[in-house]
Amino acid sequence: MKNRRLAFSFRRSSGVLLVGLSLSFGVTACGSSDEGGATPAGSGASGGSVSTGGQSAAAGNAGTPIGNAGTGNPGGGATSSGGAGNAGSGTTAGAAGTAPAGGGATGSAGSGSGGATDVPLGAVAYKQTFDALKVGLWTKNLDGAKIKAHPENAAVATACGSDNSQCFRVTYRHADGIHKQPPSSPVFSGSGTSTAWTDSDSGHSNTATDVIQANISIDGTVTGHSTASAKAVPSKAYTLSYQMYFEPGFDFAKGGKLPGLAAAAFDSGCTEDGSDKRQTSNWSERLMWRANGRLQLYSYDQSRASGSCGVEMTIDWKDGEPKFEQPGLIPNDDKFRLKAGVWYSVQLSVRVNDNNSVKYKLDASGQPEKDADGYIQPISGNGAVALYIKSADGSQRRQIVFNDVALRDECDGPCPATVPDSPESLVNGVFFSTFYGGNETKRTTCVDEAKSTLTTVVPAAMPSYPGLTQPVFDKLCSTQKNTFIFPKLTWNPQTPSAVRFDNFVVTQGFTTAAIP
Repeated sequence: MKNRRLAFSFRRSSGVLLVGLSLSFGVTACGSSDEGGATPAGSGASGGSVSTGGQSAAAGNAGTPIGNAGTGNPGGGATSSGGAGNAGSGTTAGAAGTAPAGGGATGSAGSGSGGATDVPLGAVAYKQTFDALKVGLWTKNLDGAKIKAHPENAAVATACGSDNSQCFRVTYRHADGIHKQPPSSPVFSGSGTSTAWTDSDSGHSNTATDVIQANISIDGTVTGHSTASAKAVPSKAYTLSYQMYFEPGFDFAKGGKLPGLAAAAFDSGCTEDGSDKRQTSNWSERLMWRANGRLQLYSYDQSRASGSCGVEMTIDWKDGEPKFEQPGLIPNDDKFRLKAGVWYSVQLSVRVNDNNSVKYKLDASGQPEKDADGYIQPISGNGAVALYIKSADGSQRRQIVFNDVALRDECDGPCPATVPDSPESLVNGVFFSTFYGGNETKRTTCVDEAKSTLTTVVPAAMPSYPGLTQPVFDKLCSTQKNTFIFPKLTWNPQTPSAVRFDNFVVTQGFTTAAIP
């Protein structure tokens, strides 16, 4: 397990700012029963003094949280100052709080290894408004086999943006049913006397809807005419912003992916048995929506156990709460949930770690410990990720600051005198990734969907395949027969569902500041 600091800032829908809160979560770096992702576990309040109107941003690994400025209630009125923020004890300074208009006193800077130190925002490095593109399939960037099979699922459309301009509209389910490639289950392969799942290919889908996925190079293009052949301009720190709109009637079902940032080669897929080695230069930072509109930062960083899925950090999640909500059963609370029919602004900021900052899980002799597959396990680095989201009217706002992140580990152990620092491991692209579902949907052959419910999983009958026996089938399905993985059909949207995307902008630098 490794400890990381997350900082949440909270607003109620009335516009009244709540008491700032800083929580320190331990993030379990291993696969979970649902999509294989590691999730926050553990709790405990941590750090600086915060008064009403203040918010607390996390400092580094060894530091204590930093008090940020209070934010004024729009339209005036009294506000309280932000939290003071105690100094940390680490080596890298954390960012001082800043006072938005109408806010209270600025918090003092803390210190700590890997704190979310802001890197001043600079020039725009990529921009796509969709206004200059031809209406129809966005072929130059998103030209995968699954999209070509169903081009109506992903198209530049007129009069659909936040200002009634063109936007990119993704339809996950149409009125006449779900458009998808054939599922990869049941697909088996045999070698000698052994039988195993085979990998999915371009002719099959392991998700509930077609995958729209491409790593669009951040290439300095600001005209809206970027091409798939563009050469990336890598940077250690980039900030992505975009707008999204879940159309009325959108069915959040069990969840799906949303765009983010990535290295030249993104890491995003879950392996079947968790034994594949992580790629030391590959990483990605995306968002996920979850049941009932809950929102997550979804991180494929080096802390994951070899072969596991991403680290999931759900906004407003607290220790002891259920990991996921059941679709359609919304608790009576004030947690952040995306709403259909509302435009949201997203700001995702990434600062890639230094390779020689990576720390590893150590054995009793102080040496990097190896897992069962013989791989050492990174636990932290001095990278950072900050996610901020707000609704168009400002009534919904939240922030997560994810510190002490090892996005890359090119030394793959203690670094030599000459530390590698390849451009490919830096931020290279906008990871335009969106679809319903997760890795387990390829295993629907394991479960009798006609009999399974939200609380009960009924095993399916073994399909006929040469060499496949009941014990082998049971073993292959053993990790899939789980209520978190197979609530009945909940990865699949049950009603027509579409999302609009607009105004993708990538800017040099890293920021923990709020969206204006």
